[in-house]
Amino acid sequence: MERKGKPTRFYASDSCAIRKEQGLPQSSLSRLRKGGDAMTNLGLPALKIYLFDSFRVEINGAEIPTARWNSKKAVTMLKYLAHKQGKKIPSEVLTEVLWPGEHNIDKSRCLHTTAWCLRKTLAPAIPGRESVVRSAAGRYWLEADDDLFVDVKAFEKHVSEAKRLEAADAQAALQHYRAALSLYTNDFLADDLYEEWTTPSREYYRELYFAAALRAAELLTNSSAYDEAVQICRTALRRDHTREEFYQVIIKALSGEHRYAEAVAYYRQCCQMLMREFQLEPNPYTQAIMSDVRKKMAASSQVIDLDFKDHEPTGAYAADQAVFRAILRLEERKLERGGAAFFLVVMSCDHTSNWALSQFQSAFRLIQRSLRKSDLVCQWSPNVILILLSGLDSAGLQVVLQKLKASVESKLDVAPHIHCEVLSSQDLDHMKRRLASFPA
Repeated sequence: MERKGKPTRFYASDSCAIRKEQGLPQSSLSRLRKGGDAMTNLGLPALKIYLFDSFRVEINGAEIPTARWNSKKAVTMLKYLAHKQGKKIPSEVLTEVLWPGEHNIDKSRCLHTTAWCLRKTLAPAIPGRESVVRSAAGRYWLEADDDLFVDVKAFEKHVSEAKRLEAADAQAALQHYRAALSLYTNDFLADDLYEEWTTPSREYYRELYFAAALRAAELLTNSSAYDEAVQICRTALRRDHTREEFYQVIIKALSGEHRYAEAVAYYRQCCQMLMREFQLEPNPYTQAIMSDVRKKMAASSQVIDLDFKDHEPTGAYAADQAVFRAILRLEERKLERGGAAFFLVVMSCDHTSNWALSQFQSAFRLIQRSLRKSDLVCQWSPNVILILLSGLDSAGLQVVLQKLKASVESKLDVAPHIHCEVLSSQDLDHMKRRLASFPA
C-alpha cells in the first residue's frame, strides 16, 4: 500500500529505520554507505569539497552559496584541512596559514572561533553527528568519512590504483586514469594563486596530472585507441604547450592510424615550439619517432614534404657514457704528450621531482645548442650533465660558463636547482676521482 503524507528523511544514525523503510538487509546498507551517490539518493547527508579549479562545497548536491560563508578564514581553514584530509595539523601551522606574520592578535582564540564558524556552516551536512572538522590535543583535522568526498584525494587515489593495476590489468588501470583525469578540471585552487601555501600542492597535482595523462595516452596508443589518446594529449598541451612528450604520443598515435599528414603537422608544430620557447631542437626520441613516420610514409602511397634538414642538431656533440669516456681518455693522452689543458664541467640538479628532471632534460638540449661543435656533452645520469671543453684558457672558460648560465636561467624555472662545478686537467687525479663518483 502506498504511504501518504510527508516522506520520511533518514540520517546515518537511523540505520534500523533505513532497513525497515527500504527493506534492505544490513549488508546492503553497508554497501550503500560506501557509495556517495547512492547515499544521496536515499536522502542521506553528503559533503563534497572541490579544490580543483574554483573552490566549492556541496551539501546533498546543493552548493553552499557565498553568503553562507560568514568567515573568509573559515573558508581558508577548510581548504587547508581538506587537502590534508586525515592528517592532524598542529594549531601553530594553521594559525600561520590563516594569519601569516601577525603578532598582535590572540591566534589561539581566533582559531577556535574560526573552527566554530566552519563547523556551524557545515552542520547541515551531518545533522545529529559529530562534525567532520575534528580537534584534539592542539591539532585539527578533517575526518576521513564515507559521507565526505574531496576531489584531490579521489584524484590521488585513482592515480595510485591505476599505477598498481597497470602490469596486471591495463584496461582496469585505464578506467582509473580516466576517472582521475575527469576530476582534474583545472589547477589546484586556481583562484588562490597568491596564497603561498597553495603553491607546492598546485605544482604537485599539476605534475601528477601530466604524468597520469601521459601514461593513459601511452596505454591507449598501445591498445590502438588512437583517437582518445590524441584527445588526452591535446588537452594536456592546452594546459602546457611545452610538454614535448605529448607531441611524441600524438605523432605515434596519428601514425598508427596512417594519418601521416597530421603527424607531420604536429612534428613541425613541436619543432616550432621548441625553437621559439627554448631555442632547441626536438630531442633524439622525438626525431626517432619522426624518422619511423618517414619510413612508413615512404612505404605508403602518401607523399608529404618534410624538410628534415631544417631540424638537424647543432651545437656540441652529444655522446653517451662510453663515447664520452673514450674521448676523455684521448684528451688525457694528448695532455701527457704536451697537449693543451682541458676542463670538465659538471652540471647537476639537486631536485629529483619529475618536473625538475624533465626541465633538466630541456637544460641538456639548451646547453648542447649553446656550445661549440668541437665541445662534447653527455647526459651522464638523469640529474648530471658532463661537458668537455678543450682549447680554452681561463678567460675563455668564464665566457662559456656565463653563456651557459644566461641560457639556462632565461629559459628554465629549474635553474635555481642546477649547480655547476668546474674540474681542470691541471688536477687530473681529482678529475678522475670525481668522474668515478658519478653513478654509471
